[in-house]
Amino acid sequence: MSGEDCTHTACCSEPGFRCYKKDAYFAGCRPNCTTGLHIHDPVEYRTPWSCELIDEQHPDCATNEGDCIHLGCCKNKNHKCIMKNVGEAFCKTFTPPGWFGHEIKAHRPSQQPPDANWQHGLRSTHYWDCRGQTCDAPHLRPWDLTKFVAPPEYAPMDPGLFGGSVYGEKIWMLGAASDALAGMLGPDISNCGTDNGGGGGCGQCILVKNSAANKHDWAAVVMKKSKCPKSSPGCGTNELKMDVAIPGFADGKQGNACGKPGTSLSKRQSDVCRGAMPEHCNCSLIPGDTAALRRMRAGCELFKAWGWQSSNPTLDWRPVDCPPKFVEQVRLGAAFGPSGPTKITFYNRSMGAPRGSHSAHVAPGADRVGMVAGGMAAVVPMLFLVAYGRRLLAMQGRRQARHVGEEEESLMPVQ
Repeated sequence: MSGEDCTHTACCSEPGFRCYKKDAYFAGCRPNCTTGLHIHDPVEYRTPWSCELIDEQHPDCATNEGDCIHLGCCKNKNHKCIMKNVGEAFCKTFTPPGWFGHEIKAHRPSQQPPDANWQHGLRSTHYWDCRGQTCDAPHLRPWDLTKFVAPPEYAPMDPGLFGGSVYGEKIWMLGAASDALAGMLGPDISNCGTDNGGGGGCGQCILVKNSAANKHDWAAVVMKKSKCPKSSPGCGTNELKMDVAIPGFADGKQGNACGKPGTSLSKRQSDVCRGAMPEHCNCSLIPGDTAALRRMRAGCELFKAWGWQSSNPTLDWRPVDCPPKFVEQVRLGAAFGPSGPTKITFYNRSMGAPRGSHSAHVAPGADRVGMVAGGMAAVVPMLFLVAYGRRLLAMQGRRQARHVGEEEESLMPVQ
């Protein structure tokens, strides 16, 4: 299908279309391909197409010691795809010191779409550790761990603020899918990232319900934006799981990056709901000092209103097309791009809150007012410091003059 990544499927469903390689992170189905730049590609990703044909006889694998994080395989059969960090993996015969060392193996998404009827037994839980989502990782160039963070715009959204629901859903959320679930959903799609473990599913959505929730009739659309690690309970080889990203609902495990430079929540703010059932979380403990914090607190409140009575429920689910307005909010370049979060939002330890944040819902002219206010806020303290500095210099000058005078007086002959 047009817009899908055919790197791992190596085939196309549309008659007359073939799979052509763009680069190590994307291949697309086209009736033909011309090497070089394509004017219809998004500006931020307008890089040359190699137009190498990919099919069953010519699978797409990385060259000698090439970047294989998305491809998941190496042309040289003596090499393995070894993960260096969350955003990079290379074909090597051994694991260099300091690398993660996890071997990535390509897995092919199913060619048959999953049953469109409601299915049962999908495990889930919640997380928000401020780290970036793995579907974004291969697109962060150059790789920089300090920029691999979750933007506030990845918090749950109310569809009513973006044109309304498509399936009667009350929430749009991002999630981390197990490989088994991602394989059922299909290839990466809609310019929402690429799987960094040799698979697919980025940008694919499911509709979920929780029959044990207080509002059991609510439904939510969840998009895969990250990979659920196999080491996490329920994310094994053949297990179906989709964890959901909710500010304030960190899982309390090791690896919480909140509070570090570049993040938009403190570590304490990221797990304000620890020890409480989701329906009882006090989301107001996330402050509302900035637009970024208010957006994350609103996402926390929206999820809380659903009324989960357990932190690890079993959900009913079915695959759906992602609502286009949802895609617009989280596609590459909207909230996260090649240089990290597209809006400057970072946690300031001394202030205890993010600075430089931006909201997607700002009244017309509010940005200009904010810029003026921000400029005045910066100028006034600076003027004060200049005046204070001048006063200090004057005082210091008087002290020095007095000190010099005293020294001169001590050297005068006694009368």
